[in-house]
Amino acid sequence: MEVHLHRFLDHPNVIKLLDYFEHAQAYVMVLERPKYHKDLFDYISEKRRLDENEARNIFRQVVEAVMYCEAKGIFHRDIKDENILLDSITGQVKLIDFGSGTVLENTLYTDYEGQF
Repeated sequence: MEVHLHRFLDHPNVIKLLDYFEHAQAYVMVLERPKYHKDLFDYISEKRRLDENEARNIFRQVVEAVMYCEAKGIFHRDIKDENILLDSITGQVKLIDFGSGTVLENTLYTDYEGQF
């Protein structure tokens, strides 16, 4: 499903799928690897606190990525700080890990995805 979802995504705030191939009983995904990125959890842990402007900029980019995904009919279902990469030099955000994602449906979601 993750490969299928990624094929429809092309946005500056969503990690890019460069290629994929089937190997044994799994798919191997080749994703872009931004040079100066770290996940938001590590970034906040190291920095200890974000000023309001930086937090607003990060949140705005995450919302833009999520709105784009929704417009493409894709529901991420696992947005958390570990699934957001941040370029510590430019401040650009990348949403990653669509492994829990699904096609957006106009119904109630009753299945839980992720960890408790």
